[in-house]
Amino acid sequence: MSAGKRTSEGKTARVCWLQLKDIAEDLRRCEISDVEIYSRPGWGVVTAGILDSVTFKGVGIVEGKTGHGCQVGERELWKVPFSEAWTSLIGVDLPVSYRGQLQSIIKLRHGVSQAVARLMLSHSPGATYSINEALAFVGAASISTRRHRRGELLADADALAEMGILIAGEMLVAEA
Repeated sequence: MSAGKRTSEGKTARVCWLQLKDIAEDLRRCEISDVEIYSRPGWGVVTAGILDSVTFKGVGIVEGKTGHGCQVGERELWKVPFSEAWTSLIGVDLPVSYRGQLQSIIKLRHGVSQAVARLMLSHSPGATYSINEALAFVGAASISTRRHRRGELLADADALAEMGILIAGEMLVAEA
């Protein structure tokens, strides 16, 4: 069973839901060993998968039109919770250092600006990247895509500066 998917470049790609189910099952089977759950002190360490379970629920969306005028077929709804061990591991390993600025990030006009803000704020204070390097890190691979995203980034320059991310010529600098 497969369905069409629009990509960001306007091309159509085919997605095989059976492959996605296989990937989800692999993530459920992955083993994370000897993780201490900090929310439950005294319980020792846990061995678990990345996903607790993968639950598929009947038909979620039936034949008809979406709000965007697209035809849709029947689809299953998926419930895919991360395990407590994985959540704890990620919480310790990848702390989110920009929580105080999350509302400012969300208010940025362009998605590329949000991604660059998260990149800059999640690294050590005083982090410096060239604009091209930062855009490549957040997924703007081609030169033409970077050119468009650079314009969007510059449109949000004032809001980024309020968060302590300065655009200085070709460089992005996170204030220390």
